Amino acid sequence: MNEIITQKSKKERKANLLSAEEIERRVMRAFKVIGSEAVLPSKILEDIFEIRHDNIIRMIEREVKRLDLLTSEMRSQNSKSDPSEMRSQFFIESTYKSRGKDYKQYLLTEQGFMFISMGMNNIVGSAYRMVLTKLFYKMRHTIIENKLRVEYNKKYPIVIEARKSGKEVRRNLTDTIQKYIIVERIKDGKTKNQHIYTNFSRLLNKIVGVEVPKCVETRDLLDKEVLDKVNQIEQIMAETIEKCAKDGMHYKDIYKAVKRHLEEWDLVLKLHL
Repeated sequence: MNEIITQKSKKERKANLLSAEEIERRVMRAFKVIGSEAVLPSKILEDIFEIRHDNIIRMIEREVKRLDLLTSEMRSQNSKSDPSEMRSQFFIESTYKSRGKDYKQYLLTEQGFMFISMGMNNIVGSAYRMVLTKLFYKMRHTIIENKLRVEYNKKYPIVIEARKSGKEVRRNLTDTIQKYIIVERIKDGKTKNQHIYTNFSRLLNKIVGVEVPKCVETRDLLDKEVLDKVNQIEQIMAETIEKCAKDGMHYKDIYKAVKRHLEEWDLVLKLHL
């Protein structure tokens, strides 16, 4: 595999090195889960490895051709070999949106990442390859633990009942966000509003202290005690949003007010433990 490097100087690359904590933050948010496997969008590698995404795509498609060739050779010996099945163990064709347009990318499995990362032999690639390998390992074990926790929670009526009552609290929160924030954004001509719900969900997870893969519902992973805290926080969110809106606060400032209120509430709670 040919080495691909950027046009930046070595001095510039050293200055732009990300911390391991920053890489983890970006990568863990970008991970997707398909079936029981973590996959990483190729687009995120552009910023981390300082390699243009079109170059990364070329690297991947070069490996795809090699895999297809290998599968063809195997098919001559075993008619059951499927090129698409072999390819999907490493790379899954996908798209991402930018400025309203769809662009090509690939979802990389852990094996797929190892394949192409060997070609990222610039100073950045060498520094970050091991960090991302560890994050794939962490994600793999997180998926296993979460599945076990979900199955465990499904067997206990007390957890099931807490989830049931929590659905009403959650519905009230989403209705409140819709009424006081989304409607006002639409009046301002803003048509993309789904991220507003996501921002509040991330804030909730941060206060509760849980990391949740995109394919898993937060409540599936939590025990009765934490579910009760989630319900309480979502009730506080809804009440704060409504109060801020009725007090005349602009919708753009409501999220910050909710965040500040929850952080103060959480601090007080911890001080009394």
